[in-house]
Amino acid sequence: MAHILFVMGLYPNYGGTEKVTTVLANAFVERGHSVSIASFEQPHPELKDEELDPSIDLLKLSFPVRRKKNVHLLEHF
Repeated sequence: MAHILFVMGLYPNYGGTEKVTTVLANAFVERGHSVSIASFEQPHPELKDEELDPSIDLLKLSFPVRRKKNVHLLEHF
């Protein structure tokens, strides 16, 4: 089993990159992998409940990008 982490600027959101991430994340979970998605902005959180497998963690990052809190959070994943 692999542990997969997607890091994005915006997620969940309406857009091609976000949709592909959702499809891939769900497919990886179906194949037995552990998946998390980290993003800086989460403009449409309702999409997580509608489209994303419930086992997928959605992590909230904050600006600036290299903030210690972000680094610490990502290191633990």
